[in-house]
Amino acid sequence: MVKKSAEHINYNKNIVWHIVSAAAGVLAILLILLSTSKFGPGISADSVAYMHAARSLAGGDGFVYFGFNAPFIQWPPLYPSLLSLAELFRADIWAAANYLNAIILGLIIFISGMWLSRNLKNGVYVLWGLGAMTFSVPLLYVSRYVWSEPLFILLLLLFIIEMEKYFKTQKFGFLLLSAVFAALACMTRYIGVVLILTGAVVILLQYRKFVDKLCSIFVFGLISGLPLGIWAVRNYIVSRTIFGARTPSMYTLKQNIVLTIKTLASWALPLNEINGILGDTGIKLLKIAFAAFCLIFAVLLVWLVLKNWPVAAKSSKEGAGQGKSLLPVLVTPVLFVMFYTVYLIGTATAVAFDSIDSRLLSPVFVPLIMIAAVILDSVTQYLKQSKYEENKYKEKIYKENNYEESKENKAVRHTAKAAGYTAKSSGHANKAIGYILAVLMLLWLACPASSAVKGLRHLIDNGAGGFNTVRWHSSSMIKLLRENPLEGNIYSNCPDAIYALTDKFASYTPRKNSLEIYGFERFREAVQGSGASYIVWFDKYSAGLNYSIEELSGHYNLEKIAETEEGKIYRLYAQN
Repeated sequence: MVKKSAEHINYNKNIVWHIVSAAAGVLAILLILLSTSKFGPGISADSVAYMHAARSLAGGDGFVYFGFNAPFIQWPPLYPSLLSLAELFRADIWAAANYLNAIILGLIIFISGMWLSRNLKNGVYVLWGLGAMTFSVPLLYVSRYVWSEPLFILLLLLFIIEMEKYFKTQKFGFLLLSAVFAALACMTRYIGVVLILTGAVVILLQYRKFVDKLCSIFVFGLISGLPLGIWAVRNYIVSRTIFGARTPSMYTLKQNIVLTIKTLASWALPLNEINGILGDTGIKLLKIAFAAFCLIFAVLLVWLVLKNWPVAAKSSKEGAGQGKSLLPVLVTPVLFVMFYTVYLIGTATAVAFDSIDSRLLSPVFVPLIMIAAVILDSVTQYLKQSKYEENKYKEKIYKENNYEESKENKAVRHTAKAAGYTAKSSGHANKAIGYILAVLMLLWLACPASSAVKGLRHLIDNGAGGFNTVRWHSSSMIKLLRENPLEGNIYSNCPDAIYALTDKFASYTPRKNSLEIYGFERFREAVQGSGASYIVWFDKYSAGLNYSIEELSGHYNLEKIAETEEGKIYRLYAQN
């Protein structure tokens, strides 16, 4: 009867957490849809590349890279492949991408909530984790743009869950599922190779025969790495590069480390909002407190792992992985955060891409919340423990058995009673500390929630970001191109905006010191094969690695045919 009652309580508890997690996911979806309600999702240069590859795939031309009419090799193909389904069903591809990323964010929060409810004893920290993800700066940021990060984070989350199950049970099916999710993550973003490394190390940490671990790593690596390997071979065939041409980074190792720390700190400390209140001295003290807090968390994490490692070893050897060890719960997210951060800093120092910010670091946010919630819950449970009940039980035994009140027995009983009062007092103090810690973490949620609400108002009024903003939609150059469409080849230093806002295809001017498919000869052939060629030049944007107007004027006669306050339009003529 007691067992059935306990099962009934657990069933009702699971139902409640399903509802709460689903509600949090729906709220996050609504936040994304509201933030993109003015013009649609945020659109950047990467977004346009995804969209063009999706449309070219749906049109039967394969994966084509926007801006150069070259093979799509800079990114893996999974995300544009999903977007191409919208094109096949003749749906608006921008709207489809918007709903796709919003739904993915909802799934991330729902699945995370269920994971938290299974692994935490204190419901307060489940609510904290759900709140932190629902109002998180990085998750809301990447989900409102047409970017592949939300899909990558969802696959990462599923990978972590399956690796945890495999660590606990050693069932081969969980290993296969984790390998599949790692493979899909690699086909979403190239940095997904970190998941393969993480999985291999997790397998190595298990208490099994070394030969068995090597066999598991081989199977896991083969399944998770094969699709990316096939894609890399395809890339080499079409471009003689594995993942596209890369240029040296403009940032040093120190700069990238500083950018990483600043970004992570910005998620926890709303410095922009409190700067005027605290001043420079207050901000410095707050940073020091944050550093100390992170150090305490790191020490607690090491303590929890070492404390639970023997239990994990025993569970693994006995094949009963459902023990009380926290090692299976923590090992995968901790290793991923470490490997991902180091890999990102290393690659950002070696090759050039966007500077490290909330977008590039967004995949570590969910694992960090998972780790923090487990640590907070474990510390709270530890503080609640008390020897009071044990000592009270001993005193009860003395009374029930009517022990002879010898001096020795009397001393023992009084000592036990005194210890009971002391433990009781200590237990109340520890519980109070646990409650205070829980309340503080819930109060902290006011910061991201406030930022989310303020940001939402701005996004509703001004657009989601990138090219879908009031500034770009009111652009005089874009208005001119809409009213007077150009017939022929269009080149620009910002063709992404032209494509996104006028639906007219445009290309970059040729790239200097790069692959032949992006170079000047390919540009020359395209100009010669066209009846007319134009350059739409935005004055506020640099040419970057591409040819500028001045450089092109040395090869072609440029006739200015239109001008606005934002730039000029030129007609290209071959020099006599």
